[in-house]
Amino acid sequence: MRRKILGMMVVMIFALGFYGCASTSTVNTTIVPTVPLDSFKTVSINVQTKVEDSEKEMQAFKGILISELTKKNKWEVITGNASQGQLGLTATITNLNKVGGASRILMGALAGRASVEVEVVLKDSKGNVISQFSVNGKSSGGTIFAGTTDQALEKAAEQIVAFMDGRKN
Repeated sequence: MRRKILGMMVVMIFALGFYGCASTSTVNTTIVPTVPLDSFKTVSINVQTKVEDSEKEMQAFKGILISELTKKNKWEVITGNASQGQLGLTATITNLNKVGGASRILMGALAGRASVEVEVVLKDSKGNVISQFSVNGKSSGGTIFAGTTDQALEKAAEQIVAFMDGRKN
């Protein structure tokens, strides 16, 4: 009987360790949109960072955000001149906890969870603030198969697009 209980405990611990923690994201609204965001046809993207040594992640985040907005097929995304869009989106990375693939492989779950915090300001073409909010994206964690910084960036970008689309994930 003891062997069965011990065997069940080992299986449960292994299963929980393998499952790990799912990736998450949140949105905190400072200014609710003052006009419907789908009334704008074009959106220009400006991504900045306040975190030292995060230029690579900033560029990756911009690419992911453009890709997510393009998938939505609701707005034409303008990448050249940021002032040409009817709606201007400025996303500023304010906090970044990096976890790379190498550290994930070497340290497994001990590498922790990657996370990113982004402040977002939406302005019309005249410079009036339409909305302001922050998003937080976190990678999955708890196992050697957990996510990296890229997953946290993806979660944050998904939340921005979901907010703009009028729904919260």
